[in-house]
Amino acid sequence: MVAQKNSVKHIWMLSREYGDLAGAGGIKDVVSQLSKSLARWSGRSVHVVLPLYGFMSVGGTTFKVVDDPLSPGRKLSLAVDMNLPDKKASESVTFYHALLDKVHVYLVDAKRFSDKKSVYTYTKEEETGQDFHSLAVADFDNDGDVDIFSGGGPLSTNEIEMFIWENKASDGSLWVEHPLIKGKMCHEAVAADVDGDGDFDICTKPWKGDDLHLYLENKLIDGKK
Repeated sequence: MVAQKNSVKHIWMLSREYGDLAGAGGIKDVVSQLSKSLARWSGRSVHVVLPLYGFMSVGGTTFKVVDDPLSPGRKLSLAVDMNLPDKKASESVTFYHALLDKVHVYLVDAKRFSDKKSVYTYTKEEETGQDFHSLAVADFDNDGDVDIFSGGGPLSTNEIEMFIWENKASDGSLWVEHPLIKGKMCHEAVAADVDGDGDFDICTKPWKGDDLHLYLENKLIDGKK
């Protein structure tokens, strides 16, 4: 018997980054270079699917709306279950397609993707525009539970700012955000009782440059102002 070799003719990749379309790390290069290399071979089709983020635009590009194959001339639109932790949710999803360097690239257009202003932002970063780079966890208000401190780094899109998130429910189910200071970059922050008065203060430093290190004295405890 002679073994038969079955060649792969149709390749699909699902990615959150791709080349210059959407990229924040090395994934964009791996996916785009691999796709282009595979697409060079005749008789093979390569397809890449990625989100249509809020910072991307299909205007002025070769991307076209994908038509419904069952209803030519009508946009393909699907209702997809995208449940949230506390409730069921359904979103309308549409698609765009372009042939780039012999690679079929599909953009998935959905509200939860268009809300994202960067590839790697997921929560409060979207609203604050901060590149949260440093983290310190301590009981800043001395109420017996752990609170959170963080601040903006060099990739922040808004004015750099620092925050404390107060643990209001003790079990982490409710948090209250407290802005602290603007204009100072946060890197490798540490929480410690620097002045020895029984509460946690914060020490941090700039990402680079000649800026001074920053010491934030805790004025929350015992009514200090």
